[in-house]
Amino acid sequence: MRAPETATAQSPLERGWSEVSQAGSALTRGALRLADRPVPVLAGLVAVQWL
Repeated sequence: MRAPETATAQSPLERGWSEVSQAGSALTRGALRLADRPVPVLAGLVAVQWL
């Protein structure tokens, strides 16, 4: 995953994707903490990439 640009002008789509990426990262960390099961989490991340 790429780091979101913070100081550059962004289109609404780029800004939205940035927010989704950050939320996804937070959810992934939370899921890894709660359930020690990286495989389903990684499968979910792969699925999100293809949406």
